[in-house]
Amino acid sequence: LSGVTIPVDNDPDIEKSIMAVFQMIPEKSNSKMLYIDATELFLSNTGMWGAGSNAPLLKELSSLYEYKLLENELIVKTKRATGKEGKIHTHQVDYSLFVLPEPMKPRRFDYRMGFFCEDVKSPINHMTKSAKANISRWRLEKKYPDRPLSIPIQSINFTLSPEIPKKWRPYVRAGILEWLPAFEAAGYKDAITISEFSARDNDWNENSVNRSMVRWGNKRSLRGFEDNSGSNASTVIDLRSGEILKSDILIGSSYQSLSDEYFVRCAPLDPRALQYPFPDDLMGELVQSLVAHEAGHAFGMMDANFGEYAYPFTKMRNPEWLKKMGHSPSIMSYARHNYLPQPEDGL
Repeated sequence: LSGVTIPVDNDPDIEKSIMAVFQMIPEKSNSKMLYIDATELFLSNTGMWGAGSNAPLLKELSSLYEYKLLENELIVKTKRATGKEGKIHTHQVDYSLFVLPEPMKPRRFDYRMGFFCEDVKSPINHMTKSAKANISRWRLEKKYPDRPLSIPIQSINFTLSPEIPKKWRPYVRAGILEWLPAFEAAGYKDAITISEFSARDNDWNENSVNRSMVRWGNKRSLRGFEDNSGSNASTVIDLRSGEILKSDILIGSSYQSLSDEYFVRCAPLDPRALQYPFPDDLMGELVQSLVAHEAGHAFGMMDANFGEYAYPFTKMRNPEWLKKMGHSPSIMSYARHNYLPQPEDGL
């Protein structure tokens, strides 16, 4: 079993890192199927195979306890115990071995486009020059190539986690679907679909590379996380072409952080923000705006903090301009709220 990375710089070599060598188990194997013991592989921190914790792994307290073979994917569940400074923590870590599709035709990276390159952790993403790389994007193909507007062969689907409160789900949906007009401008109708987590689904589906999830923060009720403001998107990308295979939208920002930011910026402009906690319609709009931004990351877009400088400050109090242009060129900039108007502007 090899972990293979195809470099995108000027080095033409393909380096292979052998992650493990397995002995067959003869008493279990037959002419149709070979069995191996892969426990050591999944309970190690070989290369980039680790679980994100720098605490030493306690193998004697860790175990591989379940696996499932899906159509093009093997999911392995482990319990990993780590110890540091006399404290022991146990984590459930799921691993996926996924059969990659045939590489799609890549789109070359250009820093001016606002897309991540195929390696989202690469410093290329923060350079004001174009390096040799591909952008990260979904594989969208027209079902009817001769039509200017066509449904895709396979749409981009997001599944809402059951942890999302029901009253916020319409706003979460609306935030993701705000991107539909952008895909229509590119020639794709109904490029995005959203589904609910059904009673037949389980955590095998939730953690599969074949399923993109919208996840709700799991620390909202813990002391010390009341003002947490962290939300992002987690992507699985085929480094050979930049194809996004899976992207989870992680909504971790607390109600308090969303409310505090809006209260400080816009309470003089919005009567709904004069009561605390905010009414549900205002809170829902703040959730929708946040989800729309993180959905942009799920589609491969970077933050574009330079965008707001394209609009004159004087236009931020102009109703005609705002109706036509909005107060920011992109939801991917951090100009989430227009806090420059004065109460007398009636905005």
